Amino acid sequence: MRRAVLTGIVAVLTAACGTAAGEAPGTAAEPTPTSGVTPESTTESPSTAPPTSAPSTTPSTTPATAPPPTAPAGDTWRAVRGTVDGEWVELHSRPEITLTIDSDRFSGVAACNGYQFTDSDPGPQVGIDGIAVDEIGCDPFVTELQDLYLGSLGPTASYEIAGDGLRWTSEHGSWAFERIEPTPLVGPVWVLDGIVDAQTSMTFPGVGAARLEFFADGTLFGSTGCRTLGGTWSLDAAGVVSVEAFPVGECTGPLGDLDGTVTAVVESGITGRIDGALLHARTAAGTGLDFVARSVADDDAAHRRLWKQQEPPAYTFVYGIGGMCTTDFVRVHVVGGAVTSAEPVEMGCGSFDLADAPTIDDVFDQLTRARSTAVEVSVVWDPNAGFPSHVFVDEDWMVSDEEYGFSITEFALG
Repeated sequence: MRRAVLTGIVAVLTAACGTAAGEAPGTAAEPTPTSGVTPESTTESPSTAPPTSAPSTTPSTTPATAPPPTAPAGDTWRAVRGTVDGEWVELHSRPEITLTIDSDRFSGVAACNGYQFTDSDPGPQVGIDGIAVDEIGCDPFVTELQDLYLGSLGPTASYEIAGDGLRWTSEHGSWAFERIEPTPLVGPVWVLDGIVDAQTSMTFPGVGAARLEFFADGTLFGSTGCRTLGGTWSLDAAGVVSVEAFPVGECTGPLGDLDGTVTAVVESGITGRIDGALLHARTAAGTGLDFVARSVADDDAAHRRLWKQQEPPAYTFVYGIGGMCTTDFVRVHVVGGAVTSAEPVEMGCGSFDLADAPTIDDVFDQLTRARSTAVEVSVVWDPNAGFPSHVFVDEDWMVSDEEYGFSITEFALG
């Protein structure tokens, strides 16, 4: 039976969450720009001119006489090529420029900030009286790219769609976009990629320890990087997800600053929208969290690699395993990848066989087996060592009392 909030075994397993721990598609080959924006240079005269097959460098001033094809509501497009006032703009896979079209509403990410505007022209063209832009500070080259793009969209424009491509044409610019396949909310792990306050978007080492997972029954599970997050979510007809989440337990680990920031945002209530493989979650005050989608298999593999890169020759930890009965805790000593001893610490159920005490590699294998059979597996990862510190498993949402969990706490060398 799927639980609405984290209770029972998860509350027991997460009580020790303060243990110390240490962790786009590129665009097709582009012609060498005659002018562009790159992280390294803003040189005005590169040596190679665009190929002759490139769009004309003469800006189009002739308005379209027929209405553009209507884009399916909510479709999102990624810019792959662009010219501004006849000069080519060099684009990179990140940061992306995106465009979402929903009837007469246009929005997206302009490399740095989110933007939106409404078509003000009742005729066949798109009229742009003004563009609302978030006010997040970015690196200078990103800000310059944003300003080039937004300044070239209007004041009037037209767009045409052919298959999975869209071309936007205005007096000052021409932009080619490719359709972005939407990332489903349920399925991937959403890993924190950036923290947004009123002025800036920032990231720092360890930020990826915070994450969210959404489940089909309307619940969510995640981590602040130090504590477990539980809660619920809903999705409206416009594709906006609303999240109510709360932390469980106390944070006493090394990621207290990250925990405090994430907790303050989620407890304020957040709404978000998926943009390609990104989820932008914001509070009413404009602060927020940016997440990037990662498949569960890739996420597990990345953490196993992190563990193997620093696996010590000898270590100890307390292994916890339990279900509706209380949890058994066993102290395990590992040398050379093999268990050398296992002693009971607290035997709540008393049913665990000490001969079955695992290594941390075995716990990774246990997680893999659980993923293959359960309807839900929720994981809190140790951000430094990479192992799964707390795992909750629900085998069947329609069956009660079959949930269980396992944990790794009190990890130490030697």
